[in-house]
Amino acid sequence: KARRGPYLEAGGGRKIYIVEGDLATQRSVTVGATSITEVEILSGLEEGDTIVISDTSRFQDAKAILLR
Repeated sequence: KARRGPYLEAGGGRKIYIVEGDLATQRSVTVGATSITEVEILSGLEEGDTIVISDTSRFQDAKAILLR
């Protein structure tokens, strides 16, 4: 499970950004059940991965983003 946020709508529920050091890298995911506060990630993440939960629409579908 992951915390629900604007990232879910920005990626159409199919793409999220994984934080790896100073980079956020786009990854495809499969989403299952959702609630008001959480979303089930069926595939595409490993336990312990850190994800961007804010609105990612301004990333304009970039494959990787440098974090500051």
